[in-house]
Amino acid sequence: LLALLCIAYAEKPTFPRQRGELYSRALRVVLAQWDGERGVKRDSAYGQLTPKRKDELLAHLAYHTFAQGQYFIPQPRLVALVRDFWQTWRQTLMAQQRQEYGQVYPPELPPREVNATAVIGEIAAQHGLLVAQTDDLYSFSHLTLQEYFTARYIVDNAAADTLPRLMQRVGDGRWREVFLLTAGMLYDAQAFAGEYLAALARMVAEDPVVTEM
Repeated sequence: LLALLCIAYAEKPTFPRQRGELYSRALRVVLAQWDGERGVKRDSAYGQLTPKRKDELLAHLAYHTFAQGQYFIPQPRLVALVRDFWQTWRQTLMAQQRQEYGQVYPPELPPREVNATAVIGEIAAQHGLLVAQTDDLYSFSHLTLQEYFTARYIVDNAAADTLPRLMQRVGDGRWREVFLLTAGMLYDAQAFAGEYLAALARMVAEDPVVTEM
């Protein structure tokens, strides 16, 4: 975690007021600039992803594991999530091509299949964002990273009703940091605040003692 702070400060010698922006700045360096500055080119499927796609992939992994309370994640679970992300991304691009051009251009699509095990290994080896705890068990290198990427997923997929699903976690202390990070990342938090207050009111109404207080 200290390393992320140093990375962010080295890029720009001030700290953002929003914690989410601090992590975003540091991770932008980790995911994009390091290879560029060292002239490293990755030939793998993962290495060919843009920094934005890498960010989306990590958010996908974080959200679906954190939501199930998985801090230590079996490799088969990560493999399944990487494949799910890959196929969803490919299908989305195909739909966009059909809408824009009336047909699909396979050369502009990612490969149909991905070596998910290799992708996981590269995330761990290149960035240190995932850590191999055993041969087949991984975790994010810091809980804060899993919380940050979970919030990133919620914000980026708000149109898919991730905010209402988040509100089901009101009162759950495990999600406290995710709530704070999500509120800080939203361009306009008005809808978030309204849904949060409504969820809080429902929670209070279900507790006679708190309601009386």
